[in-house]
Amino acid sequence: MPLAAVMDWARPQMLPVTVIPGVEHFFHGQLTLLKHLVVRHLHT
Repeated sequence: MPLAAVMDWARPQMLPVTVIPGVEHFFHGQLTLLKHLVVRHLHT
């Protein structure tokens, strides 16, 4: 999905968007980073 479309959807709802450049559908090679971001979000 194009990033612009995501931003257009999130903006009216004031939802934060986290972008991990170069990552595709299954987060290959970035699962540790994704886990860190989710855990950090859950602790806030």
